[in-house]
Amino acid sequence: MKLLLIDGSNLIFRAYYATENNPIKTLDDIPANAIYTLIPMINKLIEVHKPTHMFIALDTGKSTFRHDAYPEYKGKRGETPEKLKLQFPLVKGLYEAMGIRYDGSDKFEADDLIATYARKASRLGYKVDVVSGDKDLLQLVDENITVITPKLGFSKEVIYTPEEFLERFTFTPDKFTQYKALMGDSSDNIIGINKVGNKTATKFINNYDSLDDIVEAAKSGEIKGVVGNNLKDSLKQLEDNMYLVTLIDNVELKYDFDEIEFTCFDYEKFIKYLKSQGFTKFVTQFSSKYEIEEDKISFDLDFANVQEKEVIMDVPYHTIKNFTISEHTSVETYIYTQTLGSNYTNTDKLGFGIYSDKGLFYIKNEDINQEFKDFLKSDAKKITYDLKRLMFVSGVEFVNGFTCDIFVAASVLNNQNYKRDIDSICYKFGFEGVPTYESVYGKLSKPLVPSNELLEKDITIKAYALSKIYISVLNTIEEKECTKIFYDIEMPLIQVLSRIEQRGVLVNLEKLEVIESEYLKIMEKLLSKISNIVSINIDSPKALNEYLFIEKKLPTKGIKKTQTGFSTDADSLGALRNMLLIDEETYGEIIKLIDYILEYRKYKKIHSTYLVGLKSNIVGGKVYPIYHQLLTETGRLSATDPNIQNIPIRTKEAAVIRSLFTPPENNKIVAIDYSQVELRIIAAMAKEDHMISDFASGLDIHAQTAKKILGKEQITPRERSQAKAINFGIIYGMSQYGLAKQLDITNSEAKNFIDVYFNEYPKILQYMEDMKDFARSHQYVMTAFDRKREIPSITTGDRREREAGERIAINTPIQGTAADIIKLSMVHVDKFITDNNLKIEMVMQIHDELVFYCPINELSYVDKIKEVMENVVELSVHLDAEANVGDDWLETK
Repeated sequence: MKLLLIDGSNLIFRAYYATENNPIKTLDDIPANAIYTLIPMINKLIEVHKPTHMFIALDTGKSTFRHDAYPEYKGKRGETPEKLKLQFPLVKGLYEAMGIRYDGSDKFEADDLIATYARKASRLGYKVDVVSGDKDLLQLVDENITVITPKLGFSKEVIYTPEEFLERFTFTPDKFTQYKALMGDSSDNIIGINKVGNKTATKFINNYDSLDDIVEAAKSGEIKGVVGNNLKDSLKQLEDNMYLVTLIDNVELKYDFDEIEFTCFDYEKFIKYLKSQGFTKFVTQFSSKYEIEEDKISFDLDFANVQEKEVIMDVPYHTIKNFTISEHTSVETYIYTQTLGSNYTNTDKLGFGIYSDKGLFYIKNEDINQEFKDFLKSDAKKITYDLKRLMFVSGVEFVNGFTCDIFVAASVLNNQNYKRDIDSICYKFGFEGVPTYESVYGKLSKPLVPSNELLEKDITIKAYALSKIYISVLNTIEEKECTKIFYDIEMPLIQVLSRIEQRGVLVNLEKLEVIESEYLKIMEKLLSKISNIVSINIDSPKALNEYLFIEKKLPTKGIKKTQTGFSTDADSLGALRNMLLIDEETYGEIIKLIDYILEYRKYKKIHSTYLVGLKSNIVGGKVYPIYHQLLTETGRLSATDPNIQNIPIRTKEAAVIRSLFTPPENNKIVAIDYSQVELRIIAAMAKEDHMISDFASGLDIHAQTAKKILGKEQITPRERSQAKAINFGIIYGMSQYGLAKQLDITNSEAKNFIDVYFNEYPKILQYMEDMKDFARSHQYVMTAFDRKREIPSITTGDRREREAGERIAINTPIQGTAADIIKLSMVHVDKFITDNNLKIEMVMQIHDELVFYCPINELSYVDKIKEVMENVVELSVHLDAEANVGDDWLETK
């Protein structure tokens, strides 16, 4: 028989800190990095140790008998992070779902429970494996008890048997408490004997049988010097230490051995728990570990514990080839569209599920007819999931009657839902009958089309599921007061984005290949120059670090330290270059090398990220970016496949990429972008009279800021640039350190800039403080259009999290309102174009900029579109947009 004992508290702390920056959350938006890490950790422990019995011991956080005896016990440990505290209830739910017994005690520590179980089990002849990073448990090691202290992932664990313990410590495990009493334990705030370290303590234990013998030797003068005197004076301290470090092995246990018997996870509970948290990756992973009939593994396993069994048994579907409105739709019709993979612009189109009072239907993509498309364009009430996908797959540019896109609605409520599959969203809104994507199509990175029966059942069940959660989603939109954002901005925007996606953007492939060839030649020349100086792989940070800082012994002051040495990123190489310029005669060759490397990297990034990336996405002379409507927490649009919003403009080498984007024949490219929209928004929100007045007068706001801060009328371009950095930096919570670094000035100069800035613009400072206070009171902030962003960390997190929360509280209403404005502009401009029967086409959105193809004979309408954008919302500061026309995108800048 094998008993596996796990120090649950130790394990979850290790799991948390190992993945502290992982932003994963549950369906209820609770941080979940620790629990997400625990699942595979515990699974691996079970696979490796194959226990017949299992128990997880927890610390309750209460004062134990050790705290009663020594109030300073563990007194130096920091507060448990709030994000971890939120996960404790989830962890207990996980253990219950797995079918693993756990317990804690208010009087004793987890180690004491483990000691009691371990020694009882050892006496009964069990083999016992104890898993913990806490070395206090090493005192338990005997012929039946093994203690494992693992690293993350258990790849480098130390397995303490009596033999291993003896080899490492040179004494037996029964003397480990004496060793701890002498040495003390800083992690538990137990003070050891002064001047007694590891070597001295080990020597004493090997030379004497007990602590009493050690003290007697000191008293008799056998142990001399300072250490001997310290031992003589520390008898009471040693007794106290022994009391604190010795584990209690007779704790009253909640469960008998027959109650902690373990054979395997409680399958149904475990899968249901994983789905309830949105851990779809693990649903599929663990499903395959169980011996279930093959057909159930692929599909039915996802219906474990489904409350509405009629989803499978009582709602048959029909495969149709000839869609008709009269036979397949009713007053309310639900449509679900499925593609293979997330990029629906370039993948297999797998069909549609349709649910109405007439029944549940599946239709292949190739079987959709004109009547189906006419239905999409009709005023009949329709509900769907991901309307953009539906429009792209069906090839319909204009639709009507869609009252709700459940995907967008769920994402308005919580932007995390944008990253989740439909099964998780359905589960969150009370319907458990939807299989995970992976269980039907396999891994998202390499999906496969399943059998016809499975495919049809999956797609139709999703259409049916929409009808089960629709009302709940709409009610939540009302309850959370998200109606303005959802109905006025996000729902109308869907069709606009879909039309942009379907149109695509022309790319001059011939010119792209010419530029690519030129850049490859430049890179080859730079590599040749580099090889004349040094023969290393300059693409390897490790090799470059070794050459610069070990072989050449170059200065490292101010250079970031990494796990593999000193950083060789652009900032670090730039800082190193500046240091070497002091002695250019000595370091001239190294300075050249750095220049060549930075130049090479610049071209390599442009080539690999933009040229190759763009080329790989061209289909029929166009790229078809997908716009993500609610992926970001501020509501800003983002784009992928390719990410055209990331194409740079600052350097001429990178800006040339924009010249590849050209209009159709007899058209121009028109770019209209908002001027300083975020500064105008904060001026309006803060009611900052000075800034409002400057904007109203049409003055250069950055020049005016520079004049106010510096107290002079004539300013240099550099001073204006500094003021620009202050204008944008301060309102987003930039610290004086950050400002000093950006402007390359001292901290005191940066502090003075900030102080003078707020003296000139006091209402900006008041606004920032008001936003932070509002966020502390409400745990969220809002844009001008009531888009909410929750910030629980502003009151519950540690200092870093609270400060980050404060920056979010200042930034989100500004950046989020700017995002809302550009989205509204897209809706209004699209309507203006449609209402006036224009041939102008909106083809790109780049943050505050809209890009159009405009027929030459319609260029007179550009100013009208600019006016629409400027008047889309009324603020106390008038919005200003700038329109530029060119033969390619670069010419519009």
